[in-house]
Amino acid sequence: MHRRIARFVFVILLGTVAMVLGVVTSMTLTPPGWDLLARSVSHFLDRVVNGRVRVGAISGSFLYDLVLTDLVVRDTSGALLADLPRARVGYRLPNLIAGEFVLGSVQLDRPVIQLIKHRNGRMNYEDVLRIGKGTPGGKSPLVDFHNVRINDGTLRIALPWNPDRSLHTQARKDSALTAERAKPGRTIEESPEGLRRVILLSDLSTRLARLRIATPDRLPFTIDIDSISTRVNDPGVTVRDAVGRVRLRGDSAVFSLSRAAPPIPGSAGAAR
Repeated sequence: MHRRIARFVFVILLGTVAMVLGVVTSMTLTPPGWDLLARSVSHFLDRVVNGRVRVGAISGSFLYDLVLTDLVVRDTSGALLADLPRARVGYRLPNLIAGEFVLGSVQLDRPVIQLIKHRNGRMNYEDVLRIGKGTPGGKSPLVDFHNVRINDGTLRIALPWNPDRSLHTQARKDSALTAERAKPGRTIEESPEGLRRVILLSDLSTRLARLRIATPDRLPFTIDIDSISTRVNDPGVTVRDAVGRVRLRGDSAVFSLSRAAPPIPGSAGAAR
């Protein structure tokens, strides 16, 4: 998992920084120059990802911070992966030059992120980032974010849904679907690939002290949560001011919340 996210970081952010540093030396940073820069970065990222990337505007010092406005990533079918109205990142160029992607600050305002699991078992971001299509192995880079803030975000997760295999007639399958949709907060939607269950985290605001995604010695993916608040549709719950840590290794997650309002059942332990 950490290597997959590391690839995402380098494709989107490090690629953008590299393009910016090359282009700014040959243009005056006037409003027309910002537009040209945004189009250049969009075209560059289009060639890297398996999908479509659009960058509305770019600003910042470029030496220690960067602001991306209206960054939108879609897959080859046009389905949304990420819509970031405003993303601001702070960094040190020596880290980037050394191949260490360490960000001192990350701020996302009103982001919308959609994760879709396809019927073949692959996630949409795996297809967009061509994960699993290259040569396996290799050393993981250092990818470490500090002071991460998300303001008023939305996370949408779509998973395949199927009626019980024991139901053989269409009438019984339709009845099962109706019963499923009647559950509080449950959303089952139609898609080109079939039915999907949708889990929605809305009004998502969080402060992360640290987001350690990847290290050369393969330490586990770790999220240190200072505060997180969100509304979840399924199960229907509103979380306020939760604090804790999440660690991921492969397909397993070990998490603990030292504080949550209201208390969340099973907020300490492991999940797979």
